[in-house]
Amino acid sequence: MYLSTPRVADDVLAGDTVVISHSCLSRHTSSGTVACVLACLNFVRVAFARVDAGLVGKQLLDDLISRETTEEILSISAQWQLELEANQAQTLELKEIQEAPLFRNPLDLKKSFVGIPSSTTLESLFSCPQARPNPHVAVVITRPLETIACFKLAITGIGSFEETTIFVIFDPHARLTRPDGVGFVIRASINDAVASHFASADVVELQRQTPLATSFSGHVFVPNVKHTPEQMHESLIKSSLVALAMQQRIAQLERDAEVLQAALTVLQQKIFRCPLCLEDLPEEEVALVADCSHKVCRGCMKGYVVSKLGDKVYPIFCPTCMVETVPEPGQITDELVQLLGITDAQYRVFQEMEIAPHSVLIHCRNCNSGISVDRTDHNATTIIQCPLLDCKFKWCKECQQEVHLIGPVHSCDGTNEMNHLLAQRGWRRCPGGSGLTRCQTPFQKNEGCNHMKCIAPGCNTHFCYLCGEMIVRSSVRAEVSGAVAAHYARCRLFEYM
Repeated sequence: MYLSTPRVADDVLAGDTVVISHSCLSRHTSSGTVACVLACLNFVRVAFARVDAGLVGKQLLDDLISRETTEEILSISAQWQLELEANQAQTLELKEIQEAPLFRNPLDLKKSFVGIPSSTTLESLFSCPQARPNPHVAVVITRPLETIACFKLAITGIGSFEETTIFVIFDPHARLTRPDGVGFVIRASINDAVASHFASADVVELQRQTPLATSFSGHVFVPNVKHTPEQMHESLIKSSLVALAMQQRIAQLERDAEVLQAALTVLQQKIFRCPLCLEDLPEEEVALVADCSHKVCRGCMKGYVVSKLGDKVYPIFCPTCMVETVPEPGQITDELVQLLGITDAQYRVFQEMEIAPHSVLIHCRNCNSGISVDRTDHNATTIIQCPLLDCKFKWCKECQQEVHLIGPVHSCDGTNEMNHLLAQRGWRRCPGGSGLTRCQTPFQKNEGCNHMKCIAPGCNTHFCYLCGEMIVRSSVRAEVSGAVAAHYARCRLFEYM
């Protein structure tokens, strides 16, 4: 086992089996079969890339088995491990992985084979007609629970100008002989190289525990000579479209998952049976009557409340309590009505009925508005004023007549208003009669003397318009003439300007 490479090529050409191992580099391939397949395909890709860059022979061998190149090879497994932890990625087959643009463009798959490993089988894979013209050939060997890659290259020995073919086996698995890291097995014969690998103690134990491990699949790769910048650009576009399609598919799956999760949440919710429709429904559909704690589904409760509103019934009692004839039934509250989703017009009806016991609806003929006012205040007053700020119209509650803001105190029969007008204009009332039988007929003198005779039927009162005193109450001419003469002896019959 070597930790550096100066003597590797010479020892291999001398017939020895050389094993190169780098410690602490196997941790990324321990995350599963896919990580090992990725590492093997990446080894083949890196090897062909080095050949394409001009590395050959010992220089190519030294580069491939160096620690730096090994870390480059295993970097893809590290990325896969992060993806596995983040997204719970599923197992993929080698052919599915090989179709990724990273591998499909530089690697040309020439042949696939499934069978039992033997010397003739492995030799035939490297010497198959499809791969024969190429000096550099790689075979990825996959068995249950393990994957390795074999790379063929030509090398020239010391003091010799002849090229000799050697084989490098890349093994991403930690073994009993090298438990700390990834290893390279290098031999001049493919049969010896693979045989020494299959003869190791842990591989033999794997075959004993897994009978199918005796079979294998081999995939032969050669460098893709058509690997051009134009092809890389086309591949980049295709891979981008595939990635976008995958993102779209993932987004759709996430949306479907949310819908299914919501449905599952509904199924997992507690259910109750509506006593009206007898349906089993989730508890979020409950309309709970606070006073009695009866549960009714919202659909049934809404229909019940709307029906009662149409009949102008208030208060609305719990339907379950009404069926059970509870002495003190629960009452439908404003909060519950709002949760039922009734229309605005229906809710206004409920509000009007709710405040009706405590209010009176008045109608203002000035602004043509209907307003509810406090019942106590309404009963305590005789004059009503429209509560709207832009109206302020006043009217009498008893006679419904307009009440003016200025002037005499309102009277429904007009007495106060008439007395105010008489005093304001200097008019007189007939002083005839007494008590409840007083005449009180109003008079306005336009012209002539101050002697007035009441025209009310049956009154026959004569009075002075100037002083307002009654002269006489008689229909006898002589009595009237005498009384008038006596009165105007002390008062003026005529007024001169």
